[in-house]
Amino acid sequence: EHYKTHSGSKPTTIKEKKSNTNTVKNAIDSKVLISKITHTYLQNIINEWAKSHSIGHVQSLVIVIRSVFKYAFKYHDLHDISVLDKIDIPKKAKTRNELQAKRNNYLEDSEVKELLQCFDYLIKHKRHATRKRNYEMVKALVEFQINNGMRIGELLAIKTDNVDVENKTLEIDGTINWVTDTETGAFGVKETTKTSKSYRTIGLTTQSINLLKKLTLRNKKENQWNTKFIDRG
Repeated sequence: EHYKTHSGSKPTTIKEKKSNTNTVKNAIDSKVLISKITHTYLQNIINEWAKSHSIGHVQSLVIVIRSVFKYAFKYHDLHDISVLDKIDIPKKAKTRNELQAKRNNYLEDSEVKELLQCFDYLIKHKRHATRKRNYEMVKALVEFQINNGMRIGELLAIKTDNVDVENKTLEIDGTINWVTDTETGAFGVKETTKTSKSYRTIGLTTQSINLLKKLTLRNKKENQWNTKFIDRG
């Protein structure tokens, strides 16, 4: 609760922190007083986490531990938090598969072409009208994302007033948080970008402008035909 009140973090970050906090709580015996926790006790827990989690996730869990000790030091007169200086996160050498996965973390032009051709095949051979429209929408989204290097949350958060068709620019000023909007009932609420540096304006090609027009038109039609459709703007 203290973190939610004072951190200024977005709901997605708070949700992640809550999950990490539950992991830490489950790992530490509830009968053990914080003043009695030793660095050896904590290190054994961290070592176990390191066996099954990524270094990044373990770091997030250790941050929770450090935050709890510092909170107790500041507000509950815990006098000694030197255990924090004695714990560390085991480093693991990257496997061949991990290195290969990092190198392959993008699509070659031939793979992009194959992916779009798969969408064309599905669109052509699907008889169900709704599924055909869905594939058309997803293809346009994927194509736009590939052309402009956007996070999927940023792409889905685009509103019509973010697009300047005349000057061929797009203002990226938010991302989607997947929670229900209490005002509209829509699933997905637009929030600020992941970081301040993510807020940006990019130039658009004629192809990207046409893709956005296609998506906008499709949303307008869906809004007319589908009573369950909720337009987020």
